[in-house]
Amino acid sequence: MQELLGLLVAAVPGVHRYSFQKAENLHRTGELLTAVHEYAAARGCFAKGLAISKKMPSGPASLDANDLITKLHTSRERIAGK
Repeated sequence: MQELLGLLVAAVPGVHRYSFQKAENLHRTGELLTAVHEYAAARGCFAKGLAISKKMPSGPASLDANDLITKLHTSRERIAGK
């Protein structure tokens, strides 16, 4: 099911709400994993979220990927040495 949804999102690039929410959820999950000291898993979430959000359109919009990318980078850097 996830694969099919991914293909549909890729086929309709103008519809990026799903990708934005997925990247945002990965950021939140990474933050939760950080809170319980699961740094390797958190880094994985941040990396996946960054990969998704960097493929999204950026600029002034209700779903601006730039802000999300900044949050993901900040979170990843905060736990880099842990």
